[in-house]
Amino acid sequence: MRRALIRADASARIGGGHATRCAALGAALVARGWQVSFAARIDTWTVVPELPPPGPGDIIIAPDEELDASVLGAIDLLVVDHYRWDADREAGIRKRVGGLLAIDDTAREHDADLLVDQNFGRSAIDYAGKVPPECRLLLGPRFALLSQKFARIVPLHDGPATARRIFVGLGRTDPVGATIPVLEGIASGSADLKIDVMLGGQSPHIDAVREAVKRIGPRAQLYVDPPDPLAVMAGCDFAIGAVGGSAWERCCLGLPSLVVVCADNQREAAAALAREGVVGLLGDAEAMPKNALADAVAAGVTWLAADKAERDRLGRAARNLCDGLGAERVAEAVEMTV
Repeated sequence: MRRALIRADASARIGGGHATRCAALGAALVARGWQVSFAARIDTWTVVPELPPPGPGDIIIAPDEELDASVLGAIDLLVVDHYRWDADREAGIRKRVGGLLAIDDTAREHDADLLVDQNFGRSAIDYAGKVPPECRLLLGPRFALLSQKFARIVPLHDGPATARRIFVGLGRTDPVGATIPVLEGIASGSADLKIDVMLGGQSPHIDAVREAVKRIGPRAQLYVDPPDPLAVMAGCDFAIGAVGGSAWERCCLGLPSLVVVCADNQREAAAALAREGVVGLLGDAEAMPKNALADAVAAGVTWLAADKAERDRLGRAARNLCDGLGAERVAEAVEMTV
Protein backbone atom coordinates (compact mmCIF):
# COMPACT_ATOMS: atom_id res chain seq x y z
CA MET A 1 0.00 0.00 0.00
CA ARG A 2 1.38 3.39 -0.99
CA ARG A 3 1.65 6.00 1.73
CA ALA A 4 0.99 9.74 1.59
CA LEU A 5 1.76 12.27 4.31
CA ILE A 6 -0.01 15.63 4.26
CA ARG A 7 1.54 18.71 5.90
CA ALA A 8 -1.13 21.33 6.58
CA ASP A 9 -2.36 23.33 9.57
CA ALA A 10 -5.61 24.86 10.74
CA SER A 11 -6.17 27.30 13.58
CA ALA A 12 -8.51 30.05 14.69
CA ARG A 13 -6.07 32.58 13.22
CA ILE A 14 -5.42 31.02 9.81
CA GLY A 15 -8.76 29.27 9.39
CA GLY A 16 -9.40 25.77 8.15
CA GLY A 17 -9.14 26.08 4.37
CA HIS A 18 -5.73 24.43 3.93
CA ALA A 19 -6.57 21.38 6.03
CA THR A 20 -10.06 21.07 4.55
CA ARG A 21 -8.86 20.92 0.96
CA CYS A 22 -6.08 18.53 1.94
CA ALA A 23 -8.65 16.30 3.62
CA ALA A 24 -10.54 16.19 0.31
CA LEU A 25 -7.38 15.13 -1.53
CA GLY A 26 -6.60 12.58 1.17
CA ALA A 27 -10.06 11.02 0.80
CA ALA A 28 -9.58 10.75 -2.97
CA LEU A 29 -6.24 8.98 -2.44
CA VAL A 30 -7.73 6.65 0.18
CA ALA A 31 -10.42 5.69 -2.34
CA ARG A 32 -7.58 4.62 -4.64
CA GLY A 33 -6.03 2.42 -1.98
CA TRP A 34 -3.49 4.80 -0.42
CA GLN A 35 -2.71 5.10 3.28
CA VAL A 36 -2.95 8.79 4.19
CA SER A 37 -1.66 10.50 7.34
CA PHE A 38 -1.47 14.12 8.49
CA ALA A 39 1.44 16.07 9.95
CA ALA A 40 -0.12 19.08 11.66
CA ARG A 41 -0.32 21.17 14.78
CA ILE A 42 -2.81 19.85 17.31
CA ASP A 43 -5.31 22.71 16.72
CA THR A 44 -5.91 21.34 13.23
CA TRP A 45 -8.08 18.47 14.43
CA THR A 46 -10.15 20.84 16.57
CA VAL A 47 -10.73 23.47 13.89
CA VAL A 48 -11.55 20.86 11.22
CA PRO A 49 -13.65 18.33 13.15
CA GLU A 50 -14.36 16.19 10.09
CA LEU A 51 -10.74 15.01 10.23
CA PRO A 52 -10.47 11.69 12.09
CA PRO A 53 -8.73 12.03 15.49
CA PRO A 54 -4.93 11.73 15.30
CA GLY A 55 -3.92 8.11 14.81
CA PRO A 56 -0.66 6.14 14.94
CA GLY A 57 0.39 7.31 11.49
CA ASP A 58 -0.23 10.99 12.13
CA ILE A 59 2.49 13.38 13.31
CA ILE A 60 1.65 16.18 15.75
CA ILE A 61 3.93 19.17 15.15
CA ALA A 62 4.90 21.20 18.22
CA PRO A 63 4.41 25.00 17.94
CA ASP A 64 8.15 25.72 17.79
CA GLU A 65 9.04 22.82 15.49
CA GLU A 66 8.62 21.77 11.87
CA LEU A 67 8.41 18.45 10.08
CA ASP A 68 11.83 16.78 10.11
CA ALA A 69 12.93 14.50 7.32
CA SER A 70 14.20 11.96 9.85
CA VAL A 71 10.64 11.06 10.92
CA LEU A 72 9.26 10.47 7.45
CA GLY A 73 10.05 6.81 6.99
CA ALA A 74 8.91 5.34 3.69
CA ILE A 75 6.74 8.04 2.11
CA ASP A 76 5.60 7.71 -1.48
CA LEU A 77 4.06 11.20 -1.53
CA LEU A 78 4.46 14.29 0.63
CA VAL A 79 1.68 16.87 0.20
CA VAL A 80 2.55 20.38 1.44
CA ASP A 81 -0.07 23.10 1.84
CA HIS A 82 1.66 25.63 4.05
CA TYR A 83 2.88 29.22 3.61
CA ARG A 84 5.93 28.60 5.81
CA TRP A 85 7.20 26.02 3.35
CA ASP A 86 9.21 27.40 0.45
CA ALA A 87 11.36 26.00 -2.33
CA ASP A 88 14.42 25.73 -0.07
CA ARG A 89 12.61 23.69 2.56
CA GLU A 90 10.99 21.52 -0.09
CA ALA A 91 14.32 20.89 -1.81
CA GLY A 92 15.79 19.63 1.44
CA ILE A 93 13.11 17.02 1.84
CA ARG A 94 11.97 16.20 -1.70
CA LYS A 95 14.86 13.80 -2.34
CA ARG A 96 13.83 11.74 0.70
CA VAL A 97 10.30 10.99 -0.54
CA GLY A 98 8.86 9.39 -3.64
CA GLY A 99 7.26 12.62 -4.79
CA LEU A 100 6.25 16.05 -3.49
CA LEU A 101 2.98 17.82 -4.27
CA ALA A 102 2.76 21.50 -3.35
CA ILE A 103 -0.60 23.25 -2.96
CA ASP A 104 -0.45 27.03 -3.35
CA ASP A 105 -2.57 30.05 -4.19
CA THR A 106 0.03 32.82 -4.31
CA ALA A 107 2.33 31.76 -7.19
CA ARG A 108 5.41 31.30 -4.99
CA GLU A 109 8.55 29.34 -5.85
CA HIS A 110 8.39 25.59 -5.19
CA ASP A 111 10.60 22.54 -5.57
CA ALA A 112 7.91 19.97 -6.34
CA ASP A 113 6.90 17.18 -8.71
CA LEU A 114 3.31 18.44 -8.90
CA LEU A 115 1.74 21.77 -8.02
CA VAL A 116 -1.95 22.54 -7.48
CA ASP A 117 -3.23 26.12 -7.60
CA GLN A 118 -7.01 26.20 -7.88
CA ASN A 119 -7.31 29.98 -8.28
CA PHE A 120 -9.46 31.23 -11.14
CA GLY A 121 -7.35 32.71 -13.95
CA ARG A 122 -4.13 31.02 -12.87
CA SER A 123 -1.86 29.98 -15.78
CA ALA A 124 1.51 28.37 -16.35
CA ILE A 125 2.98 31.84 -16.92
CA ASP A 126 2.44 32.59 -13.23
CA TYR A 127 4.84 29.77 -12.31
CA ALA A 128 7.37 30.24 -15.11
CA GLY A 129 10.84 29.89 -13.60
CA LYS A 130 9.39 29.20 -10.16
CA VAL A 131 9.15 25.40 -10.31
CA PRO A 132 11.39 22.69 -11.77
CA PRO A 133 10.92 22.09 -15.52
CA GLU A 134 9.50 18.63 -14.84
CA CYS A 135 6.90 19.87 -12.32
CA ARG A 136 3.37 19.10 -13.46
CA LEU A 137 1.04 22.09 -13.01
CA LEU A 138 -2.62 21.52 -12.10
CA LEU A 139 -4.16 24.98 -12.33
CA GLY A 140 -7.58 26.53 -12.01
CA PRO A 141 -10.96 25.53 -10.52
CA ARG A 142 -10.98 22.24 -12.45
CA PHE A 143 -8.58 21.11 -9.73
CA ALA A 144 -10.44 22.66 -6.78
CA LEU A 145 -10.10 20.20 -3.90
CA LEU A 146 -13.62 19.58 -2.65
CA SER A 147 -15.16 16.78 -0.62
CA GLN A 148 -16.35 13.86 -2.74
CA LYS A 149 -19.98 14.65 -1.93
CA PHE A 150 -19.73 17.77 -4.11
CA ALA A 151 -18.99 15.59 -7.12
CA ARG A 152 -22.40 13.96 -6.72
CA ILE A 153 -24.62 17.00 -6.23
CA VAL A 154 -27.19 18.34 -8.67
CA PRO A 155 -26.82 22.10 -9.16
CA LEU A 156 -29.57 24.27 -7.72
CA HIS A 157 -32.65 24.79 -9.85
CA ASP A 158 -34.46 28.07 -10.45
CA GLY A 159 -35.26 29.94 -7.27
CA PRO A 160 -38.21 32.19 -6.47
CA ALA A 161 -38.78 35.52 -8.19
CA THR A 162 -37.70 37.29 -5.00
CA ALA A 163 -35.10 35.53 -2.87
CA ARG A 164 -36.36 34.26 0.47
CA ARG A 165 -33.21 32.85 2.11
CA ILE A 166 -29.53 33.86 2.11
CA PHE A 167 -26.48 31.86 3.17
CA VAL A 168 -23.64 33.61 5.04
CA GLY A 169 -20.27 31.87 5.33
CA LEU A 170 -17.08 33.93 5.69
CA GLY A 171 -14.71 30.99 6.16
CA ARG A 172 -14.50 28.37 8.86
CA THR A 173 -13.16 30.72 11.57
CA ASP A 174 -13.58 34.18 9.97
CA PRO A 175 -10.36 35.57 11.55
CA VAL A 176 -11.08 39.16 10.42
CA GLY A 177 -14.57 39.25 11.94
CA ALA A 178 -16.47 40.03 8.74
CA THR A 179 -19.57 38.04 9.70
CA ILE A 180 -21.00 40.66 12.06
CA PRO A 181 -21.00 43.67 9.64
CA VAL A 182 -22.34 41.34 6.95
CA LEU A 183 -25.24 40.33 9.21
CA GLU A 184 -25.86 43.97 10.10
CA GLY A 185 -25.97 44.86 6.42
CA ILE A 186 -28.42 42.07 5.58
CA ALA A 187 -30.67 43.02 8.49
CA SER A 188 -30.79 46.66 7.38
CA GLY A 189 -31.19 45.83 3.70
CA SER A 190 -34.06 43.39 4.07
CA ALA A 191 -36.67 42.90 6.76
CA ASP A 192 -37.96 39.61 5.39
CA LEU A 193 -34.94 37.64 4.15
CA LYS A 194 -34.22 34.53 6.20
CA ILE A 195 -30.53 34.17 7.08
CA ASP A 196 -28.54 30.95 7.52
CA VAL A 197 -25.11 31.64 9.04
CA MET A 198 -22.36 29.03 9.17
CA LEU A 199 -19.24 29.32 11.33
CA GLY A 200 -16.74 27.05 13.04
CA GLY A 201 -16.87 26.63 16.79
CA GLN A 202 -13.21 27.71 17.09
CA SER A 203 -13.83 31.14 15.56
CA PRO A 204 -12.63 33.95 17.85
CA HIS A 205 -15.89 35.74 17.01
CA ILE A 206 -18.33 32.91 17.70
CA ASP A 207 -19.88 34.51 20.81
CA ALA A 208 -20.29 37.89 19.11
CA VAL A 209 -21.91 36.21 16.10
CA ARG A 210 -24.31 34.36 18.40
CA GLU A 211 -25.34 37.70 19.89
CA ALA A 212 -25.75 39.28 16.45
CA VAL A 213 -27.98 36.40 15.34
CA LYS A 214 -30.03 36.75 18.53
CA ARG A 215 -30.51 40.48 17.87
CA ILE A 216 -31.82 39.81 14.37
CA GLY A 217 -34.40 37.39 15.73
CA PRO A 218 -35.98 34.12 14.57
CA ARG A 219 -35.38 34.73 10.87
CA ALA A 220 -31.64 34.20 11.46
CA GLN A 221 -30.16 30.83 12.34
CA LEU A 222 -26.54 30.00 13.24
CA TYR A 223 -25.02 26.64 12.27
CA VAL A 224 -21.83 25.83 14.17
CA ASP A 225 -19.70 23.14 12.49
CA PRO A 226 -22.78 21.50 10.91
CA PRO A 227 -22.26 17.85 9.89
CA ASP A 228 -23.67 18.59 6.44
CA PRO A 229 -22.73 22.12 5.26
CA LEU A 230 -23.95 21.27 1.77
CA ALA A 231 -27.51 20.88 3.03
CA VAL A 232 -27.38 24.32 4.66
CA MET A 233 -26.16 25.99 1.47
CA ALA A 234 -28.56 24.09 -0.78
CA GLY A 235 -31.56 25.52 1.06
CA CYS A 236 -30.63 29.11 0.17
CA ASP A 237 -31.33 31.27 -2.86
CA PHE A 238 -28.02 33.17 -2.83
CA ALA A 239 -25.00 33.69 -0.61
CA ILE A 240 -22.47 36.06 0.85
CA GLY A 241 -19.09 34.40 1.28
CA ALA A 242 -15.35 34.72 1.25
CA VAL A 243 -13.09 33.72 -1.64
CA GLY A 244 -11.25 30.76 -0.11
CA GLY A 245 -12.04 27.09 -0.62
CA SER A 246 -15.71 27.60 0.22
CA ALA A 247 -16.05 29.74 -2.93
CA TRP A 248 -15.59 26.62 -5.03
CA GLU A 249 -18.19 24.78 -2.97
CA ARG A 250 -20.70 27.50 -3.80
CA CYS A 251 -19.66 27.41 -7.45
CA CYS A 252 -20.14 23.66 -7.61
CA LEU A 253 -23.61 24.04 -6.14
CA GLY A 254 -24.43 26.86 -8.57
CA LEU A 255 -25.23 29.17 -5.65
CA PRO A 256 -25.22 32.84 -6.76
CA SER A 257 -22.76 34.73 -4.58
CA LEU A 258 -21.72 38.14 -3.38
CA VAL A 259 -18.21 37.97 -1.97
CA VAL A 260 -16.09 39.73 0.63
CA VAL A 261 -12.30 39.58 0.58
CA CYS A 262 -11.20 38.28 3.99
CA ALA A 263 -7.47 37.62 3.45
CA ASP A 264 -4.57 38.89 1.34
CA ASN A 265 -4.47 35.73 -0.74
CA GLN A 266 -8.12 36.22 -1.78
CA ARG A 267 -7.80 39.62 -3.45
CA GLU A 268 -6.51 38.44 -6.82
CA ALA A 269 -9.08 35.67 -7.17
CA ALA A 270 -11.94 37.93 -6.05
CA ALA A 271 -11.04 40.57 -8.62
CA ALA A 272 -10.74 37.99 -11.40
CA LEU A 273 -14.07 36.36 -10.56
CA ALA A 274 -15.81 39.74 -10.42
CA ARG A 275 -14.30 40.83 -13.77
CA GLU A 276 -15.66 37.69 -15.41
CA GLY A 277 -19.11 38.20 -13.91
CA VAL A 278 -19.03 35.08 -11.75
CA VAL A 279 -19.60 36.90 -8.42
CA GLY A 280 -20.56 40.32 -7.16
CA LEU A 281 -17.68 41.87 -5.16
CA LEU A 282 -18.80 43.77 -2.06
CA GLY A 283 -15.40 44.87 -0.76
CA ASP A 284 -12.40 44.06 1.38
CA ALA A 285 -13.11 43.33 5.05
CA GLU A 286 -9.60 44.34 6.12
CA ALA A 287 -9.36 47.50 4.03
CA MET A 288 -12.73 49.16 4.66
CA PRO A 289 -14.52 50.33 7.83
CA LYS A 290 -17.09 47.88 9.15
CA ASN A 291 -19.94 50.33 8.68
CA ALA A 292 -18.92 50.78 5.03
CA LEU A 293 -18.93 47.00 4.58
CA ALA A 294 -22.38 46.80 6.18
CA ASP A 295 -23.65 49.51 3.79
CA ALA A 296 -22.22 47.65 0.78
CA VAL A 297 -23.88 44.44 1.94
CA ALA A 298 -27.24 46.17 2.42
CA ALA A 299 -27.14 47.56 -1.10
CA GLY A 300 -25.96 44.30 -2.65
CA VAL A 301 -28.56 42.19 -0.88
CA THR A 302 -31.39 44.56 -1.78
CA TRP A 303 -30.36 44.41 -5.44
CA LEU A 304 -29.69 40.70 -5.83
CA ALA A 305 -32.65 39.47 -3.77
CA ALA A 306 -35.00 41.22 -6.21
CA ASP A 307 -33.15 40.35 -9.45
CA LYS A 308 -33.89 36.73 -10.32
CA ALA A 309 -32.37 37.00 -13.80
CA GLU A 310 -29.04 38.09 -12.33
CA ARG A 311 -29.13 35.37 -9.67
CA ASP A 312 -29.75 32.79 -12.38
CA ARG A 313 -26.90 34.15 -14.48
CA LEU A 314 -24.47 34.16 -11.55
CA GLY A 315 -25.47 30.60 -10.65
CA ARG A 316 -24.83 29.32 -14.17
CA ALA A 317 -21.50 31.13 -14.43
CA ALA A 318 -20.39 29.71 -11.09
CA ARG A 319 -21.36 26.14 -11.91
CA ASN A 320 -19.48 26.33 -15.22
CA LEU A 321 -16.24 26.91 -13.28
CA CYS A 322 -16.29 23.95 -10.91
CA ASP A 323 -17.84 20.48 -11.15
CA GLY A 324 -16.58 19.01 -7.85
CA LEU A 325 -14.21 16.50 -9.46
CA GLY A 326 -10.97 18.36 -8.72
CA ALA A 327 -9.74 16.06 -5.95
CA GLU A 328 -10.23 13.03 -8.18
CA ARG A 329 -8.32 14.73 -11.01
CA VAL A 330 -5.42 15.55 -8.69
CA ALA A 331 -5.35 12.00 -7.29
CA GLU A 332 -5.21 10.65 -10.83
CA ALA A 333 -2.34 13.02 -11.66
CA VAL A 334 -0.50 11.83 -8.55
CA GLU A 335 -0.72 8.22 -9.65
CA MET A 336 0.51 9.12 -13.13
CA THR A 337 3.47 11.09 -11.75
CA VAL A 338 4.70 9.46 -8.54
